[in-house]
Formats: sequence, C-alpha cells, structure tokens
Amino acid sequence: MRPLLRLRGLTKTVGCGRAARRVLDGVDLELQPGELVAVVGPSGSGKSTLLHVAGGLDRADAGEVTIAGQPLANCSDAALARLRAARLGFVFQAFHLVPELSGEENVRLAARFGAAGARARVATLVDAIGLRAVADSLPAQLSGGEQQRFAVARALVNDPAVVLADEPTGNLDAASGALVLDLLAGAAGAGRGVLVVTHDAAVTARADRVLALQDGRLG
Repeated sequence: MRPLLRLRGLTKTVGCGRAARRVLDGVDLELQPGELVAVVGPSGSGKSTLLHVAGGLDRADAGEVTIAGQPLANCSDAALARLRAARLGFVFQAFHLVPELSGEENVRLAARFGAAGARARVATLVDAIGLRAVADSLPAQLSGGEQQRFAVARALVNDPAVVLADEPTGNLDAASGALVLDLLAGAAGAGRGVLVVTHDAAVTARADRVLALQDGRLG
C-alpha cells in the first residue's frame, strides 16, 4: 500500500549563528491510509516545524516530502498551493478562521479552492459537526470548541488525502476536545491519513501510533 505521506531524511535548522538549532535531524515517517498518528515531544522540540515542512508551508534544508505520490522538491510555490488545496487539510491550534466570515462561510471559502464537489459538501459538513444552529455566527460569537469544529470542517471540505493537525485540542475543554478528536478519528476511518502533533493524552490514546520527537529525531 502506498503511503499518503512519506518523509525521508528531513533536516531543518532554525536560527543562526550561536542560536542555530537543528530541530529536524534525519526524520523519516510514512503515513498510511486510514491511520491516525500522533507526534509528541516537549515544547520547542520542532513538532510544529515538522507539520509545516510536511505540508509544504516551509521547506526542509535536506530530505524529501511526498504527498499522495507527488514529491514536493521541484514544486513551484503556485504548484504547492494547488497541491495543498487539493490533497491537504490543515487544522491549527489557533483556529485561523477569517473573523469577518461566519463559520459556514469559512468552510465555503476553502471549498472555492477545491474541486467542484467541495461546494456541495459544505452544508453536509456543517450538519455533520453539529453546528447548523450557529452556522451564520461570526467566529467571535462562537466558543473555542465551535470554532475548532468549523476549522476541522474547513480542513475536510476538499476531501484531502492527508490531514495535518497542530495541537487541535490544546485550547479546548475536555468535552470540546473530545468532539474534535472524534472528527479527526472519523477522517482517518474514512481512509485519510491524519497526522497530529499534541500534548493531549486523550489524542495519543486514540492514535494508531504514537511517535516522539526529541533532539530532532522521530521514533
């Protein structure tokens, strides 16, 4: 079975001079269809950097990233943007909803950059996350859990092969976190690959695999 996400020998240094620090040091990872993998590690260990490199938001100093069979190495910025829109869904700890748009409009905005079928999935996803009653509310009028559920719907609307989630339950209470985790586990159950970086024991308990990132190494 071909992995949906393959990382090979990723190396990344941040900072410069005496402050330079290698946060990724030969990282290898394969994410299979239907798999939810959690990456844990201390704050500052490079977990978010790993996600950004895996999703083409940042480039490694060395190594290879392949998403659904497509190597990123020779992609232009425009090609990377198209690949992210078609094959990747991102979920961020800080939600990153557009504040001037309602919850449903945020999902619909993402659908504009996907295939034609994405537009038809917007209403279905909003219903699936249980937020039809507040679909017209602005992010400032929503709870953190509601904002994150809309953010997950936005990540899924283009039917991505891979979902990358950065501390998706980190700002939520236990009940809201459980709802978001159910959505991510459901995405894996539907055949997507889901990679989550987390400190949350509830996430690691649901993961198919748990990997630790420490001193730039993943294992």
